[in-house]
Amino acid sequence: MRYIGNKENLLDKIHQVIQSKKIQGNSFFDFFAGTTSVSRYLKN
Repeated sequence: MRYIGNKENLLDKIHQVIQSKKIQGNSFFDFFAGTTSVSRYLKN
């Protein structure tokens, strides 16, 4: 389901920021999960 506020278009940018800040870890928590598109993207 797509809705206003969906972060699907920002997935590449979110991933770039995580890499550029050298953020490491085994888990990720998306406070505004909604359709879980960010969580599903980062799970892969």
